[in-house]
Amino acid sequence: MLKRTLIFSAMALMMPLGACNSNQEASENSPETVDAFVENGAKDLIKGKLKDPDSAVFTAVAVSRKSGHPMACGRVNSKNSFGGMTGPQRFVSNGGGLAVLEEEMADGEMDKTWERFC
Repeated sequence: MLKRTLIFSAMALMMPLGACNSNQEASENSPETVDAFVENGAKDLIKGKLKDPDSAVFTAVAVSRKSGHPMACGRVNSKNSFGGMTGPQRFVSNGGGLAVLEEEMADGEMDKTWERFC
């Protein structure tokens, strides 16, 4: 799990660099614009991990800077292979390449990740 945390931290550090370009207008780099980029990217990444991405229902999604870098945190519910809803599960993503679902982590690891980034 330490490896996952280190990878997650490295991706968190890289995300803001990709979101900013010195040739863009200042308004394009506003916190609101970056937050929207991170949130939309996170939703796309999470959908890519689901059995039925079209059924995804996101709730309580917010962008946090608790770690010093923008990270999208929230819950997602979607259909499983049998067509039933799985129940909401937490996710954390930098919106630019790394996203983790609660079901992918060992017991208790999402609590630690949530505390650190959300």
